[in-house]
Amino acid sequence: MTPDAPSELPTAPGAGAFELATRLSIAVRIEPELLRAMRLAALPSLDVSAEADLWFSRWVRTRGADGIVLLPAVRAYLQGRLAELLAIQPERDRELPWQVLARIHRSTSPALLLEERVAWLVARHGPDAAAAVDEELRRALRALVVEGRTGVADWFGRAWERLPPAARATPAEWQLWQVSADRLPRTRMGVRRDGSNLLLGNVSGAGAAAIMVPDTDPRLLELSPAGRAPTTVAIRAGESSSIPVGPGAVRIRTARGDIYEIASEATGPPPDTIYLIRHAERSADPPPIGSGESAVPAASPFGVDFQGNDDPHSLLPRGWQRSGALAALFDPALGALQAGLQTPSALLSPAYGGPDKAAEYRTYQTLQGLSDRLGLPVVSEFAEGQEAQLAASVVSGSSGVVLICWEPDHIPALAAALPTVPGTVIPQSWQYDRFDVIWTFTRVPGAVPAQYIFGQVPQQLLAGDTDTVVGS
Repeated sequence: MTPDAPSELPTAPGAGAFELATRLSIAVRIEPELLRAMRLAALPSLDVSAEADLWFSRWVRTRGADGIVLLPAVRAYLQGRLAELLAIQPERDRELPWQVLARIHRSTSPALLLEERVAWLVARHGPDAAAAVDEELRRALRALVVEGRTGVADWFGRAWERLPPAARATPAEWQLWQVSADRLPRTRMGVRRDGSNLLLGNVSGAGAAAIMVPDTDPRLLELSPAGRAPTTVAIRAGESSSIPVGPGAVRIRTARGDIYEIASEATGPPPDTIYLIRHAERSADPPPIGSGESAVPAASPFGVDFQGNDDPHSLLPRGWQRSGALAALFDPALGALQAGLQTPSALLSPAYGGPDKAAEYRTYQTLQGLSDRLGLPVVSEFAEGQEAQLAASVVSGSSGVVLICWEPDHIPALAAALPTVPGTVIPQSWQYDRFDVIWTFTRVPGAVPAQYIFGQVPQQLLAGDTDTVVGS
C-alpha cells in the first residue's frame, strides 16, 4: 500500500517505487545503476518493476537516458520521510542508503557528492547534524577562498535551493553564500510592483526597474516587506515570479549584500467591481451531508491536468472548456462584453502551500485561460479559511476590476466579508451543481468607506448552463 503523500504533490507512484524513491531522495541525480543498486541492497524483495514505476512517475522533474531528477518538492518531502524511517531502523541498517550512494557516485563531481553528503547528514541526524553539516560546507568554503576554485561559487549558486532548510541555517552556509556572490559576475534582474505583489525576474512594462544581482541560477534574494518577516526567494534565470509582499515598502537584499528599496504601493480607490466565481467542473465529490443531493457514483471520473494526465485536483474536460469560455466572456474578441460585466484587471485564487502549488489546482486552472489571454498573473496570497483577510486586502489594496475564483464552500464567507449596503441578502451556501454563475459586487459611487451592491449574472457559456441564479 502506498503511504499517503501530501495532496499538493503529483500523484505518487506505487508502494515499491515510493519506498525506493525515499531511499534515493538524497541523490541529486539518479542513474540507472544507482536505482538498481539501491533496490538490490535496501529493498531486495522488490522486483525490477519498481524501478520502472519510479522512472516514469510524475514525481520526476527531468528524465534522460543517463538518469532522472526528482521534483524539488518531492525530494524535500521524501528526505523528511527518510529521516523518520532511519530513526526507527536498527543501528546497523541506518548507514546503508549512504553507503550505496557513495559507492555508485564515488567518481562523480566532488561538489555534487558534497551536496548529497549534506542532505544525508540532515536526514540521518536531524537537529544534531548542524556541526557536521557546517564542517562539510567549510570544505567548500576553503576550496573557494584558499584554493581559488571559483567553480565552487557557481555550484553553490545552483545548489542552494536543493539544500535542506537545516543546512541553510549554518554559519558556513552564510559565509559561503557571501563569498560566492563576491566572486561571480553580476547581471540585471527586472523588478516591478504590481499592487500588493512584487514581480521579479524577466519583467517589463510601465514602472519596471532593474537591480544588479550575482549571476547564479537561481538568483537568490532576501525580501523584507514592511511589517513582515524576511523571506528568501529563488528566481530562475530567464523566468519571472510574482511574490505577495503587501502594500507597504519592500527592502530587497541580494546575495552580495546590496540593498534596494521598493516604495509602498500608491494608494488609490477601492475596486469598482469584484466578481466571485467557483471553480469550473471537476470530478464529483460526495455532496455535503444534508444537502439533499444524490450520492456520487464510486466510479466518478478524475480530472485531467493541462497535459491531459489524470489528476484528482484538476478540472474535468468540461471544466477546461469553461476555463476557455470564461476568457471569451470577460475579454471577447468580437462584440461587446455581456451586460453587467467588465474585463478584470486582477485575478485571484486560493493558495495551496505556495505560488507553484496553486497552479496545480482547479481554482487556478479555471482562470488559466483568461490569465493567458490578458497576460495577467493569477495571484494566490490567501488560503481557504482566510476569507476575511482576503476581503480586507482586496478592498484596501486593489483597484479596478477584481475576479476571484474560490472554492464554493467558502464563497459565502468571502461574500459576507465584503462591505455591502445595508439590507443585502447573500445566499448562505453555493448550490453544489452550479458552476455557471458570477456573483458581482459593484461599488457605490462616492461611498466612504466603500460599500458594494450585490448581484448575480448567469454565465450561459456551455450546453446545460441555465439563466437562473444561486438561490438563498
